[in-house]
Amino acid sequence: MDTALRFRLRGEIDVATAPTLRENLAVLVTASGDDVILDCHDLTFMDSSGIHELIALRQALDVQGRSMSMINLNGGVRRVIEVCGLAEFLGLDTDD
Repeated sequence: MDTALRFRLRGEIDVATAPTLRENLAVLVTASGDDVILDCHDLTFMDSSGIHELIALRQALDVQGRSMSMINLNGGVRRVIEVCGLAEFLGLDTDD
């Protein structure tokens, strides 16, 4: 990715916070034509609600021919994504 929008995910993503995440991610989809990097260094927890929002973001970016990657994931969040079989689809950084 030569140019990319970097977005930092923080705290917990669950059923209570997913609507706010959806609103914030929508800005990334409409903001520019750049690819998206999600920095997860400060993300401590994510349930299926968060996974759903990330899938929706990836699909919206795909329609526009843009890519997405996720970096700096902690072990717990990484495992959730990997167990769901979504590591490649969601662009997990394999060097983490």
